[in-house]
Amino acid sequence: MLPAIPTFSDKPTDSDDDPTFIRSRSSLGVHPFLFKAAYPTLAGQLHLEDVDDFVTFSAPILIDRLVVADRGAAARYYGARGAELEPWMPPFIELNASSSWFEPVRQNLAKYFGEGERAVEKRVEVTYLARQSGPGSRLVEDDHKALVEGLNKLEREGFKVNIVNDDADWTTRMRAVVASTVC
Repeated sequence: MLPAIPTFSDKPTDSDDDPTFIRSRSSLGVHPFLFKAAYPTLAGQLHLEDVDDFVTFSAPILIDRLVVADRGAAARYYGARGAELEPWMPPFIELNASSSWFEPVRQNLAKYFGEGERAVEKRVEVTYLARQSGPGSRLVEDDHKALVEGLNKLEREGFKVNIVNDDADWTTRMRAVVASTVC
């Protein structure tokens, strides 16, 4: 549930009644296929307008499983605690779960890409999704170069290493994530 994000990023027009008119959906920060690939049984994301509809219902609503994403609330909570963390970091730092918590999602992605169940591999496969251009956070250039050099050294020592640049298409990036032991 994304209560602060509208379904569409553009303004409604008279053309909305035309079924051939395509509106621009709001960016969720992930590729639109990712939710469908990783969570094939997910009914869909709920946006601002859906929450507004729920408010007007005169009947109770039962939702079996719900995730509410609010980066602003996370930023305020962790900022008030004096933590110097990005809003997306705390769940990964403070998550109290099995080390294989992501495995069911990874398996869904593997099935989506036709990879099936991953065989037990003898070699660790490391993927670095390099995001050095475009909007958003990125490493300082010297740190990026040092990381790439370190990964190249790991590769020479027998590890499988994938360095996937941000200009790679979604399928290439996700195939690398699915194949990885460490990402």
